[in-house]
Amino acid sequence: MINVLVVDDQNLTHKLLETYLNPEPEINIVGFASNGQEAIEKIPRLQPDIILMDVEMPIMDGLSATKVITQQFPQSRVLILTVHDNESHLSKALKNGAKGYLLKTTTAQELKHAICYAHQGYFQLSVE
Repeated sequence: MINVLVVDDQNLTHKLLETYLNPEPEINIVGFASNGQEAIEKIPRLQPDIILMDVEMPIMDGLSATKVITQQFPQSRVLILTVHDNESHLSKALKNGAKGYLLKTTTAQELKHAICYAHQGYFQLSVE
């Protein structure tokens, strides 16, 4: 079982990811956070294997949170899931320790595979 924490400030994204991932028997959404700071606070209790992290959020953005998470919680792997298709965000995500960079246009099947592969330690990059 792969435990996933979804971090995004949009409730619609939470619902969409639930729809994508709940049918998958090997993936378990353990919780949701609406910003990076909230995610950091929830990690010790929820113990996620994978964190799906948006980039732009209030209070603490996803790239800053990724850096903190990869330093403080190395057992949790961060996959960036964003609308931003640009090299500067990708570069900063990688520098901050993300194990993948996916666009929100990623299909449910691609997302499931990315989560499974990242859990096994492989880096994931959006097909786009």
